[in-house]
Amino acid sequence: MVGKFFAEAIEEMDQGPVEAMKASGCSQAQIILFAVLPQVFPNWISVMLYRLEANIRISAVLGMIGAGGIGFELMTSMKMFEYGDTAACVLVILGLVFATDILSAKLRQMIR
Repeated sequence: MVGKFFAEAIEEMDQGPVEAMKASGCSQAQIILFAVLPQVFPNWISVMLYRLEANIRISAVLGMIGAGGIGFELMTSMKMFEYGDTAACVLVILGLVFATDILSAKLRQMIR
């Protein structure tokens, strides 16, 4: 999914700067560095942050159905009626989600 969005960002970029740099005799590396990357980098960061946020949320759910990790610990503590451990797992999951949201909001603000 991420690769597809990266490729679409490259396909949808403005070709004007690329053509201007080709006409002025720039190398392929210079064209990529100074014409392509500045146009696609904000979209790439947005896609990466979205997938990171989604993966953190999904990992807890997958752990609950047996894939391991914090979700597994959450389900185990719930089945054993260890509500202190259950609360700790929930707080860790919420902390990770909030920290990821705050981090992504700050990175998006820096990009703009």
